[in-house]
Amino acid sequence: MKNIFQAVIGLMIIQHGISKLVSFSQTEAFFSSLDLPVIVLIGTITIELAGGLALVLGLFVPYASLLIIATLAGALIKVHLSEGYAGMELVLLYIVCLAYFVVTNRFNKVWSWKKSGDSYQ
Repeated sequence: MKNIFQAVIGLMIIQHGISKLVSFSQTEAFFSSLDLPVIVLIGTITIELAGGLALVLGLFVPYASLLIIATLAGALIKVHLSEGYAGMELVLLYIVCLAYFVVTNRFNKVWSWKKSGDSYQ
């Protein structure tokens, strides 16, 4: 069940990366208005796409989760903090879910899906 939860969160993170990539010029203008260089946008998109995919595939889950948490913490501080709780709640929910993945996956494991009988859990 945890792996399904992990995959769903991964897909949701990927969606955020795709939306930034599809509307790159508008997102770049927004990042620029926050005095953030384009390299921060590229890093954010890369972490959201690669990290989300890692969660979906169950690869390097604690590392991917920590990178996504760091990205979300930056977004929380730079963007969402001024919006009050209503603007922060989804980011905080993501951070809590990702923190769960960090503490429940071992750092020395590459693959987090467990085989039980004939199916993966």
